[in-house]
Amino acid sequence: MELKIHEKHIDVVVSELKTDPDKGLTQAEADARLLQYGTNELDKPPRISLLMLLLIQLNTVIMYLMMGAVFASALIRATGPDGGNPLNYVDAIAIFIIVMINATIAAVTENNANDALEALSSLQSPITTVIRGGEEVQVDSVNLVPGDVVKLGTGDVVPADLRMVKASDLRVNEMLLTGEPEDVAKNTKVKKAVPGVPEKLTADNMAFSSCNVKAGTGVGIIVATGMQTRVGSIAALLNSSGDDDEVAVAQSAADIEAGVPPPAPKKKKAKSCMPDTKSGQSPLQVNLEKLAVTIGYFAIAICLIVFIVGIALDTRDPEEPETPSWLFMILVAVTLTVAAIPEGLPLAITLGLAFAMRKMMADQNLVRRLEACETMGSATQLNADKTGTLTQNRMTVTNAFLGGVQYDAMPPLDVSDAYAAVLAESMAVNSDANLGRNENGTVDHIGSKTECALLQLCEDLRTSGEGRLAASDHRYAYVDLREAAVNQVVQRYFFTSARKRMSTAIAGAGGGGVRLHCKGASEIVVKLCTKMMKTDGSVAPLTPADLEAAEAAIKSMAMQGLRTLCIAYVDLANTAPGELKEDEAPEENLTLLGVVGIKDPIRPETAEAVALLRGAGVTVRMVTGDNALTAEAIAWEAGILVDGDDGLVLEGPVFRKMSQSEKESVAVRIRVLARSSPTDKLTLCNLQKSLGEVVAVTGDGTNDAPALKEADVGFALGIAGTEIAKEACDIVILDDNIKSMAKAVLWGRNVFQSIRKFLQFQLVVNVVAVSLNFISACAGISELPLAAVPLLWVNMIMDSMGALALATEPPPPDLMQRKPFGRAAPLVNKEMWRNICVMSCYQLSVCLVLLFAGKGLLDIPCAYDADGHRDCHYQTLRLNSVIFNAFVFMQVFSEINSRKITEVNVFENLDESPIFCGILVATIAVQAAFIEGVGRSVVGPAIGFMNLTAKEWVVCLVIGVVALPVGFIARHMPLEWFPGKTDSEADVEAQEAARRAVEAAAAEAALEKKDTAASLSSASTTTNHNGSAAAAAAMIVVHATTGDVHVSVPSEGGRPAAKKRWSKVKTMMDAYSAMTSPLTQTLRDSRSMARGRTPSIASSGSLNRDDLGLGLGSTPSEAGGSSS
Repeated sequence: MELKIHEKHIDVVVSELKTDPDKGLTQAEADARLLQYGTNELDKPPRISLLMLLLIQLNTVIMYLMMGAVFASALIRATGPDGGNPLNYVDAIAIFIIVMINATIAAVTENNANDALEALSSLQSPITTVIRGGEEVQVDSVNLVPGDVVKLGTGDVVPADLRMVKASDLRVNEMLLTGEPEDVAKNTKVKKAVPGVPEKLTADNMAFSSCNVKAGTGVGIIVATGMQTRVGSIAALLNSSGDDDEVAVAQSAADIEAGVPPPAPKKKKAKSCMPDTKSGQSPLQVNLEKLAVTIGYFAIAICLIVFIVGIALDTRDPEEPETPSWLFMILVAVTLTVAAIPEGLPLAITLGLAFAMRKMMADQNLVRRLEACETMGSATQLNADKTGTLTQNRMTVTNAFLGGVQYDAMPPLDVSDAYAAVLAESMAVNSDANLGRNENGTVDHIGSKTECALLQLCEDLRTSGEGRLAASDHRYAYVDLREAAVNQVVQRYFFTSARKRMSTAIAGAGGGGVRLHCKGASEIVVKLCTKMMKTDGSVAPLTPADLEAAEAAIKSMAMQGLRTLCIAYVDLANTAPGELKEDEAPEENLTLLGVVGIKDPIRPETAEAVALLRGAGVTVRMVTGDNALTAEAIAWEAGILVDGDDGLVLEGPVFRKMSQSEKESVAVRIRVLARSSPTDKLTLCNLQKSLGEVVAVTGDGTNDAPALKEADVGFALGIAGTEIAKEACDIVILDDNIKSMAKAVLWGRNVFQSIRKFLQFQLVVNVVAVSLNFISACAGISELPLAAVPLLWVNMIMDSMGALALATEPPPPDLMQRKPFGRAAPLVNKEMWRNICVMSCYQLSVCLVLLFAGKGLLDIPCAYDADGHRDCHYQTLRLNSVIFNAFVFMQVFSEINSRKITEVNVFENLDESPIFCGILVATIAVQAAFIEGVGRSVVGPAIGFMNLTAKEWVVCLVIGVVALPVGFIARHMPLEWFPGKTDSEADVEAQEAARRAVEAAAAEAALEKKDTAASLSSASTTTNHNGSAAAAAAMIVVHATTGDVHVSVPSEGGRPAAKKRWSKVKTMMDAYSAMTSPLTQTLRDSRSMARGRTPSIASSGSLNRDDLGLGLGSTPSEAGGSSS
């Protein structure tokens, strides 16, 4: 079997790539390989063209119905006796134009969002240091080729997949690939594969594209570029659209290391010329699709009834009596279809989403998919990353034990200048990290984030006036300290996993002697100290009491989730710089300066944003690769964990071992999922969706892309996120801030409310129009009161302006205090049905009175033509014009009613909605111009209306104004009289369904446990009869009341092989229990103190106890109690 690239000797790799590790490629060879291999960049998924976006917008049920009406109307008019008259096609042309306007607006809006994302991506153009022809040159990363020799340094981004040739304390963060936040030490060693032992996802002698160099330096040979890199292979899976019948499923590093077999390939769906618009639909899309189908069935039923009634009554066109009755009734049916279909609804939703999209952009949310605006408002679960989203992604010293004094605030303000000067010198010179300044004035951490935290403390000491550090407007304090002549570095001893510390030796003052600065793991370095410098600058022996105080401070800071680091130094007056050994640091008899506690602090706005989301009914959950102790401490500080909550803190390995039923029973209760992999995030997202939750997910890494795609709303981090994550998401958070997500929820809810308001408004229009024309047709009236074009005018022009007015209203103050709408929320709730029914009854009553008695009430006589004959068509046309105008004015004031769904005062905060008021005035002006302008021309009578008299205008205005008190009365009517469900009723039903699902999952898990126990008991009985013990198996159980997760191991026994395996496991567990006892006791004490309890006192002599808090003891009888 051929060896993999990381299993080959470096000389073999050099030979295969035909390169030189010292001189690199020549420029000519590099140019030739660039033509051969192509540029070093990932293939982006094919962008959806503007034309395809347009077709997607047309691919809805409502659009199908409208286009059907277009073709039916045009076809019938073309086959009629007057088919050559252009005015006959006004209906069809108007409907077609309106359809295209709506689709074009939506397509252009989404296309602009894609343009914005591409512009964001194009801002980065990394430069790489490459050795070519024996010289170091700067090359654009896209022009790198296999065989290039690349130099890496702290802060660099690995430009391609490299096989390391040299590595000096090189540490690379591979979280983008593996999901693990810890930096990985790189070396040049070849590790052979061992049969039966799972291989690591990332080899230690390889550096992979897009990963960050956190510390050290290195030289590597490029072995893969572009789509051939590890990141490229993942991108190829995500963007796969080939002809293969099956698509491989990516597997996480954790699963590979655990030996989990890879998932079965997924069958690909049949290819289509258009993107799939049905899968992964948002709750709004699903509800709108249902509404459109319902309306379609309703329109077809009405049309069939009218057609049958018209044929039975032999209703004919009064202007062309020779036209067959069936042909005329088809035209009437088309008019009714136009009345039934809410043509303005797609445009209204598009306008509302586009407006929200612009507002969200101002709040640092780049929306890539319009529907994501509304979906975020329905979100019930938010699975957020810790680093950079909840926290500042900036390690900071927050606590310290300095000179024997505990400080809970930084920097310390009462230390002497002598002490501060030595502390600053140690932090500055014993480090290879750096601080940078961004254009916006923020500080950029380059290199090890832990070391950067110390450099920032050094800067804070200068800012506070401690240590007599030189002031400078353009240089950091540590730079001056490093460049000082007295601080010439003569030897460095880099951090290793064995030493767990780093030391730097500098020449003493005047060239005499050496001072060695040391920092490292607190519990190790503090025991190397024999002296301690006090805060006044004096040095005294380190007494047992001092050592005990330092160890207590270390333990206290560890229980707060802080990473502790001990800082010390030693003056070697009798040692010349040249006498130091290169491989053995003189780290003894150190002088303790102090112990610092470092953490990535939460953002100042995180707690407020989490509280806002909790108040809005959104469960915020932390999904992180960090350890459980740190994650839990951050969760308590951020408000994700609160007293009285039944939230769980789980670790990824425990979660992965659960059965499907157990996972379902805890999926919604988890508040912190620590040590998690990207696969865990995807699994959790799918579980929550299967339980009816609307799920939002944040991600920044390449392996987060599947979860971002699968979630109802995927948030990618704009600063820390990879390009693949941004391509897979729905919304890009430009500032990586959870507060921006809270604003997305706010605007999403406002969009949903706006759509509901418009639906309430629009359905009244359609119910009244359809009912009026239906009654007219059944009554034998040949000229329907609302013709096709006037109906389109109301549905599209008037209603679209109404939609824009309702969509541009600012969110009400109490919007974030309501529960999320969720997946179960009805699009039209009971309160809306109440308003719709009452307003429809009023408007229909008015129109029917005008239809059957309006000629007499308004004194509209029949006109006389030029020959002196009575022309009653004029009378009907004038009456229909009054009905049309009164109908429009009722909608104008119904629009004011629609500002509120349940609230009585519809004028509340109207002064804060200038756009709404302006559109209202414009609507009235446009209607007046339409009636008086078009009504006086030949077009007006041809499409069904004419201009009005002053008296008729007043009548229409009064009829419209009366809609306001009718709306007021409607809001006081009992809800029991009306159909539908309230939001609270739907929420209760959804919660009950979720509760039943969780209980069913818990019951199934308990049944699985019982069956397993029964089978083990049966096996034990059988094998004991045969003189052998039962095989041991571990089970994970979720406590029904507390939700605690326990791992129980049945009593040992079984076949000799099984017994031997369990004996080895038991021995290992005893050793592990003894080794981790202090650590696990610290974990438990931290949890207890975080909840305000007194830490427990463990018996240090007992190894047979539940040290990990998982119910896993050294003996079966003590493993979490009963293992039934």
